[in-house]
Amino acid sequence: MVEKRRPGDTDLSGSDLRRRQRGKNLVVAAFLLAMAVAFFALTIVRMGDKP
Repeated sequence: MVEKRRPGDTDLSGSDLRRRQRGKNLVVAAFLLAMAVAFFALTIVRMGDKP
């Protein structure tokens, strides 16, 4: 019987999958941290504009 595979499917071992998932997690965490820093920086700048 022939297995149907999607074009993006690859044979990865467990360690490769964990490393790839960890990389994704780090990217998402860095993005969220950057958004939080930008939000707080914007808030502080706007608070400083008040007379």
